[in-house]
Amino acid sequence: MTSETEWLKRQLKDLKTRFRVLMEAIPVGLLILDEKGCIEGANPQALILFRCEPSDLINKELSELFIARANPHFFDSKTFREGTAEPVEALALRLNGEQFPADILLRPFTADSGQKVLVAIEDVTKRKELEQMKQDFMSMVTHDLRDPLASLKMFLSMAAEGDYDKTPENLRKRAASTENEVDRLIKMINSLLNIDKVEAGRLAMLYDVVALDKMIETSVQSLSALSAEKGVPIEVKTNAKLVYVRVDADYIVQVMINLLGNALKFSPTGSPVEIFIEPSDTQVKVSICDQGPGIPEEFRGRMFNRFEQARMSDSRVKGGSGLGLAIAKSIIDEHGGSIGVDSEEGRGSTFWFTLPLARAGRGALKAPD
Repeated sequence: MTSETEWLKRQLKDLKTRFRVLMEAIPVGLLILDEKGCIEGANPQALILFRCEPSDLINKELSELFIARANPHFFDSKTFREGTAEPVEALALRLNGEQFPADILLRPFTADSGQKVLVAIEDVTKRKELEQMKQDFMSMVTHDLRDPLASLKMFLSMAAEGDYDKTPENLRKRAASTENEVDRLIKMINSLLNIDKVEAGRLAMLYDVVALDKMIETSVQSLSALSAEKGVPIEVKTNAKLVYVRVDADYIVQVMINLLGNALKFSPTGSPVEIFIEPSDTQVKVSICDQGPGIPEEFRGRMFNRFEQARMSDSRVKGGSGLGLAIAKSIIDEHGGSIGVDSEEGRGSTFWFTLPLARAGRGALKAPD
């Protein structure tokens, strides 16, 4: 009898050890609640999630750590008694006030000391971000990719039926408009392809020492037709001569065209878009200023995220994939520079980027030794 008792004690001790190891190793936050719903134990992952010490959690009520959303009765006695069949989404609250989305699952169990509840907590921040990206992508496909295709289909249908008052001029005008829509469609598809290539480092950068003023001149010339159509002149306010950067010129021109194009779209007729150049000892800063409606404060810190512009109001976004600024940031990052925006609602915006200087001075353009 004694040997059997000793064997049972060893088995129980072994079981407790395994349970403790499992609690510590599992990549999900786990809490143990007593019969009153107060925390009496937490695994290491729970401490990481809430960024605290065990003493910060012990004896706290579970409701102090969450802001229930999907189920207003989540923390009542019935839930503690019966548990939850499926994970419940809630907003978790760290002790420092930070919040994060979480799935929480309750499972009641009986222990020697009474009724307990095991609470499993999973941080679903990354999943939410992916869901948001998917939603933004689908919104972009619905509104920005489908519309040009619908326009092209309508043009082809009307052309086939001769529905242009049978005048070549009407047909020419509609063809030109449709061509613009197709160009926009191609640009958006290229943006979708380029953003992944840039962020994965798969774009082949061909670096050379280039005069900054030449790239600015190329960018301004590329947008001369849009500038004239909008009645918004582009003015280079400071001299970029003798300022040299070691870059892939084509990609930097792409960045400048994107920033200038946005400035032209949002500038009122007759109000110039201005380019400023500020060289220092190690880098040069290029600023593009417009007198448009400005950017709401809540968006400024996220302007260079994928699809971020798709979440802004129509008064600030006028077509596009929502990827241009994200691509621009990736290109500038690849060159060792930085990019940002300064803006005030109603008083215009200044988009800027920096590039490391290669050298400044006269002489032939050649890469430094």
